[in-house]
Amino acid sequence: AKRAGADPAKVREAFTGGFADSRIMELHGKRIIDDDFTPGGTCVTQRKDMAEACSLAEELGFELPASALNGSLYEEVIDAGLGGIDHAGLYKYYDRD
Repeated sequence: AKRAGADPAKVREAFTGGFADSRIMELHGKRIIDDDFTPGGTCVTQRKDMAEACSLAEELGFELPASALNGSLYEEVIDAGLGGIDHAGLYKYYDRD
């Protein structure tokens, strides 16, 4: 939103109350706008959880492509030195200059 010239707070406000609203949007959207990435669940933990989910799925004979993608995105975040921040820090990774 910011790169497109929109106010992130206004974008979040537009989503709240509609079909795109969720508890995650409410909490993480506010944290992203406030630039608050104090760890609750870290990027490292998110990557670990996605790897475990994909491993279990493989053992059971199916794939979780969205979870695999999620894990690889968090791998990039960790490689960029942001592994210790909250998993909402994925935003911070993509907001770099």
